[in-house]
Amino acid sequence: MRLFKISLKNIKYNIKNYGMYIFSMLFCIAIFYNFVSIGSSEQLETMRDFRTFNALVGVCTFVLVIFFIAFIRYSTGFFVQQRKKEFGIYTFMGIENRKIALLFAQEGLLIGLLSLFLGILLGIITNRMFIMAIMKISESKNAISFEISKAAIIYTLAIFGVILMYSFFREYRALVKTDIAELVKGAKNKQDYVVKSSVTRFLIGIVGVVILFAGYYVGVYYDKLNMIMMFAVIIAPILVIIGLKLVCSGFLTEIFARITKHKKIKYKGTNIVSLNSIAFSIVENNKIMSLTSVLIVCCVTALSAGLTMNQIFKNMKETDYPYSISCIAYDNQDEELFKRALEEDKSNVKEQVKIRYMRSLADAFSTYPGYNDISVVKYSDYERVKELKSKDIQKSMEIKEPKSGEAVFLKTPRSMGIESREKFKILDMEFKKKGMVINHIFASPDEGFGYIVSDEDYEKLCQKKLPKDMIKELTIIRKDEEKFLKRLDTAKTQKDLEVTFLAANTKEFTETQKISSYIRDNGNLEFVAAEDFDYKNYTFYNLVGFISLFMAIVFIISTGAILYFKYMVGAVEDKKKFSILRKIGVGEDFVKKSVIKQTAIFFMIPYVFGIGSGIVAGQSIQKVFALESSLPISNPPTLIAIAVFTVVYFGYFVCAVRKYLAEIK
Repeated sequence: MRLFKISLKNIKYNIKNYGMYIFSMLFCIAIFYNFVSIGSSEQLETMRDFRTFNALVGVCTFVLVIFFIAFIRYSTGFFVQQRKKEFGIYTFMGIENRKIALLFAQEGLLIGLLSLFLGILLGIITNRMFIMAIMKISESKNAISFEISKAAIIYTLAIFGVILMYSFFREYRALVKTDIAELVKGAKNKQDYVVKSSVTRFLIGIVGVVILFAGYYVGVYYDKLNMIMMFAVIIAPILVIIGLKLVCSGFLTEIFARITKHKKIKYKGTNIVSLNSIAFSIVENNKIMSLTSVLIVCCVTALSAGLTMNQIFKNMKETDYPYSISCIAYDNQDEELFKRALEEDKSNVKEQVKIRYMRSLADAFSTYPGYNDISVVKYSDYERVKELKSKDIQKSMEIKEPKSGEAVFLKTPRSMGIESREKFKILDMEFKKKGMVINHIFASPDEGFGYIVSDEDYEKLCQKKLPKDMIKELTIIRKDEEKFLKRLDTAKTQKDLEVTFLAANTKEFTETQKISSYIRDNGNLEFVAAEDFDYKNYTFYNLVGFISLFMAIVFIISTGAILYFKYMVGAVEDKKKFSILRKIGVGEDFVKKSVIKQTAIFFMIPYVFGIGSGIVAGQSIQKVFALESSLPISNPPTLIAIAVFTVVYFGYFVCAVRKYLAEIK
């Protein structure tokens, strides 16, 4: 009971030191509670795509649990490191190691439980706003009432209770085994750190760089390795994490070890103080540097993914409905019906599109082995359709005319992970991929994947005889298209599989009611009309973006908190050093400049590694979702994510400088 009272007094005395930890935990637990409450919310069960959305949230919840274990483990370790001298005082008082360990482990447990209960309370308070935001995004009109999820409370208490108890026993065991002499001495002197062979560090750094860039390559160019996208999504992050860890423990320590020996740099301005401090901090904290670098990558990637989903949602109408109305005509009867329908509203029709293209099979997709159905379009028709588009889309559709034996990959927007081989065959004709362009020709995703070939090669393909196995394969793939199957029965050459794509734009883009009604009343022709577009069918993208943004918030709070904690431990250790400098006549301006410089270096290192990897992750997102960007190194969502993160990160930097200066006074 006495130890419990002492723990409570210690918490009250050190509440300022625990402030950042409590804030971070409280906010993260509130988000965790809200995520868990989604699965048990009766108000959300009627929402479109609820099961898929709930499964995605479940995956995010699992990621958060893994992350919280690491965060709590590192955070409690920082507090123990910060107060090691206090352990020594208790030892001088004759208190057993076991009781000291219980005292401090108990203190950490109480702080954790306080954060847990306050976090759940905040989660309950904000839950209605959270559900309201989800309902609004999903375009649901249902009334929203306040609810408390008992299942979410129990689950959150159970998960965090286990994590906190694990942390309690881990810290207790570690403190019991700590040498009494080390407790009395407190933190190690920075001069005690002697890094072993620099050759070893250099080799570790080389290996780390190789692994890091291998991760980048897998993430962006998985198609060239004939790797399925889902494997790349798993392998690339693992390689990047390992690479960052080895680079931080290898090159990073080697660079600063060499800088501190370089006299011209060492004795310039405040470097003698700031570089020495940061060099020893890097040696001790290279694990923290790699961890925070990974967290920054996660934050930028999550934020970029969220903004990308929002961009996809906004552009959905333009990508899925490039024309007011369109259809695929299998015979002259279909063409005549569409023509008569347009004449019914002739004054409203602004422009028409008519192109012939062929359907075929090719073992052309590197990420999906085997034969896949494709559309083959000739270059002259592609250019003719391009001229009807807006200037912005024309710019994105710009391609070089393919030569004989070359083909431009025509890719459907949002086609996750489907990439073309560099070399492939259509029937017995060999082709080499010459670039890629997003499909702005067809309205139907089923016609979206294909190739643009030269007019000469197109005519050659038309004359090719159809193999029997190809006819069988197409019969299976196109089994729901009765009109196309009839043509397959009598098809002899590839030309027999030509179909006609018909489309038109009206003066008022979505006013196609007359045309649509005529087609429905006078024939059996499937068509796509802009009047049928409904954003409600695409709200899942916005929901994914919403969850991604919350994940990014968790990562950014934790990144700043971990760096802040670790840096403040250094401030306690450096207090004596700065006190000696003041006694020998060093001014406050010198101290302030030194602190700002070493803090900037400490925060900048993980920032550079994290942002660099985040840019690569942004390129991977751009490729996976087949997004267009006019920027050479990344896409706008990624750059916005980096800008937002930089502003918040700079705020942590300013707080760390102020707290450090206050600590060393």
